[in-house]
Amino acid sequence: MTKAQLIDAEMEVIAWQYLRVVAIAFCIFYLLRGLSYLFMFPPEVSGLLGWPALLSAGLSALVLLLQITGRLPKAAIGAVMVGVGVSLIFNVFWNLYLTADAVQFTNACFAIIAFGLGTLSAPIWLAQVVVCLMCYFYALDIMGLDTRIYTQIAVSAVTLSAVSFFLRAPTIRRRVELQLELEEKARHLERANKAKDRFVANMSHELRTPLTGVLGMMDLLRDTRLDREQTQFLDTARTSADFLLGIINDVLDYSKLDAGKIKLKPAPLDVRALTENLASMMREQAERKSISLTLDLPKDPVPVSADAVRVGQVLYNLVGNAIKFTEVGGVTVSLEAKQHANKTCLFWQVRDTGAGIPQNRIARLFERFEQADASETRNQVGTGLGLAIIRELLALMGGDVTVDSKIGHGTTFSVTLSFDSVPLSALVSEQDGLANKDQPEKAQTGPLYILLAEDNRVNQMLVSRLLEAGGWEVKIVQDGEAAVAAATKSDRPFDLVLMDVQMPVLDGVSAARIIRASMKSPPPIIALTANTMRDDVERYLAAGMDAHVAKPIDRQLLYETIGTVIQRKAD
Repeated sequence: MTKAQLIDAEMEVIAWQYLRVVAIAFCIFYLLRGLSYLFMFPPEVSGLLGWPALLSAGLSALVLLLQITGRLPKAAIGAVMVGVGVSLIFNVFWNLYLTADAVQFTNACFAIIAFGLGTLSAPIWLAQVVVCLMCYFYALDIMGLDTRIYTQIAVSAVTLSAVSFFLRAPTIRRRVELQLELEEKARHLERANKAKDRFVANMSHELRTPLTGVLGMMDLLRDTRLDREQTQFLDTARTSADFLLGIINDVLDYSKLDAGKIKLKPAPLDVRALTENLASMMREQAERKSISLTLDLPKDPVPVSADAVRVGQVLYNLVGNAIKFTEVGGVTVSLEAKQHANKTCLFWQVRDTGAGIPQNRIARLFERFEQADASETRNQVGTGLGLAIIRELLALMGGDVTVDSKIGHGTTFSVTLSFDSVPLSALVSEQDGLANKDQPEKAQTGPLYILLAEDNRVNQMLVSRLLEAGGWEVKIVQDGEAAVAAATKSDRPFDLVLMDVQMPVLDGVSAARIIRASMKSPPPIIALTANTMRDDVERYLAAGMDAHVAKPIDRQLLYETIGTVIQRKAD
C-alpha cells in the first residue's frame, strides 16, 4: 500500500470510532426525547413527535449493534453518517412543522455545529450542512419570520461548524501521518537492529574461526618440548590471543545486552567464594606487573540466589581494569554483606593506586567505546566496552556502580547489588548437584568412532589432534552433504558426530535434521561452531543437536561435553 492509502485506511478506522460515539449519543438522546414527547406533549402531537424520535433511536442502536458484531462494513461508514445526519435534520424540522416552535431553528443551528464535530469527511460535512440550510431557509420563508436575525444565527453556526471541522480533521490527519511515520521508523530500526545482530554474529564467527586455530595450536604446541625462552614467547602470544578473544566477547556481549537477549539464571551462590576464586584467577596478572592484589572479605560464606556468570563478569571487568591501569602499589577488593529481611545487600569496592581518572571523564566513563585515557599516547588498549557492559549488567540485576577517583591517588569503583537470601544448606545442595552433574562428563567413554564435519583445514587438524589425544578414532568430512552420506551409509556406525554449522553445499543444521530423520538410531550430534548467540544455540538444539561447543575450543569443555552426551545416550 502507498503512504496515501495507509493514511486513508487509518482515517477510516478513526471515522469508524467516531461513528460509534455518534451512534451511542443519538441513541440515548432520541430515546429520552421520544419518551418525553410521548408522555409530556399534548396527545394530538405526542405520537407524531415521539415515534419518529424513537425510530431514530432504534436505527442508531441498530448501527451500534452492527458495529459491535462486525457486520457493518467500513465502506458503509460514509453512507451511515449521511443517514444519521438526515435523521437529525428530519427530526428537527418535523418538530418545527408540527409545533411551529421557532426554537427549532436554534436546534437546527446546533445540528449544523454537530456536523462539524461528528465527521472527518469534507464531502459528507458539506452535504449535511447544505441540506440543513436549505430546510432552514425554506422553513423561514414559509413561516414569514425576520430572516435577518435567523440568517445571522445560521451564519454563526456554519462558521463554528467550519472552524470545528477544518481545525480538527486536518489535525487528526496530520497525527495519523506522524504515527505512520513513527511506525515506519520503528520498523526500520527493528530491521537495522536485526541486521546489526546478524552482522555481529557473522563477524564473531569469522573472527572466532581463525582464532580457534591460533589458540588450539598454541595449546598443542605447549604439549611439546619447549625451552624457557620458547615458553615465554608462547605465553606472550597466548596472552595476546586471549586479549583478542576478550575484545570479541565484549562486542558480542554488548550486542546481546543492547538487544535485551541476555537472561539471568539465578541459582544458590556464595558471593564470598566467587570473589575469592575470581581474585585467585587474576592474581597472576597482578604478579606479572609486580603489584599486590589484596582481599578484604567476610569470614563466613554469603549465600544468595544470583547469576554467578553475570556477577563474576562484573567483578572480572572491574578487577581486570584496576590491574591494567595500576603500575605501582596494588589493588584491593573488599566485600560487605548486610541482611535485610529476606534480602542480602552486597557492597563491593575495587580500589587501585593507579593514575586516577579526570573528573570531567567520570560522567562519560560508562558510555560505550569510552575510555579513561582516550589520548593517542595511552599505555593501555581496549574496546571501551567493558564498563558499558558492567553498567548494563548491573541494571539488569537491579544494581548500581559509582566511581570515586583522584589524580595521582587512584580510583575506587563501588558496586551495590541486592539478592534474595538462601540458607547455607542450599549451597551444599547445589555443590552436590554440580558434583553429580559433572560425574558423567568425567566418565570414561571408552573407544569412540567420531565423525568430524568441518570445512576449515586448520580446525580439522586441531580438532582431530584433540580427539586423537583422547584416544578416539576420527573421520573427517568437509561439508554437510558428505556428513549426511557418511553418517547414514557407512558400514561402520559412528558413535558421535561433531558438526560445524557454516559449511559449503549443505549447512550443519540441515545436515543434523536429515541425519535425525533418516536413521532409526542416529549418533549424538554436537554443534561445533563460532556462532555463540543465544538464538543460534537454541536453533541448533531445536534441529536435533544434543549439545554445543563454542569456538575457540576449550579442550576440557570439549572432552566434558563428549562425555556428557555419550553417557546420556548410554542411560
